[in-house]
Amino acid sequence: MPTMLFASVYGFALFFSTFFGYMALMHGSMALTSLIVSYSVIIPCIFGIILLDEAVSFTRIFGIVLLLISMYLLKQHAENAKMSKQWFIYVVITFLCNGICSVIEKLHQTVYPSSYCNEFMICSLCVTFILFLIITICKNEEKGTGVMRYAVIAGILMGIGNYLTLVLSSKVDATVLFPMISVFSMLCNVIISKFYFKDKFNVTQLTGIGIGVFSVLLIK
Repeated sequence: MPTMLFASVYGFALFFSTFFGYMALMHGSMALTSLIVSYSVIIPCIFGIILLDEAVSFTRIFGIVLLLISMYLLKQHAENAKMSKQWFIYVVITFLCNGICSVIEKLHQTVYPSSYCNEFMICSLCVTFILFLIITICKNEEKGTGVMRYAVIAGILMGIGNYLTLVLSSKVDATVLFPMISVFSMLCNVIISKFYFKDKFNVTQLTGIGIGVFSVLLIK
């Protein structure tokens, strides 16, 4: 029962993170949206330091400060690019919910180390599935085969990623695990945005991205 409660809260947070993440992508840059959401790593890191008594050092504190500076630079670029207020609200909600997901995973695996991982993921993804199913039925839109193909691939990758994160949560400190996940996600997003979606990066963006990657490595 406790695992189901953890998983249900996680499922709701994952639903809001995914839903508003898509909304943010509709109104702004893929690279900028993904980078800012990746910085939600700061939430489980601070949580681990304050409430779980995980090791804290000057290097990690400096890394968190640099992460905030990077977010500020990217926010300045977003303002210069005249991103909509809707985009900013969607990104903030996604940022918070994404961080909450990591905190819940860490909390569950702190209480039940290396246990109930399958049950957790089954229950949480069922909750997320049901919430999206309700929205889909209410919208009553026809879905093309191309949409379903992307959805299947995304679903498989999301399931694998979330499961591996949950398993590693019992073995690795939050201040190590989530920054490493974040930095590789950031790099992949930048590469995909640059070469596939043809996003252009100015000096402010590149500086913010560079500081962000460096800050995450320092937090590790």
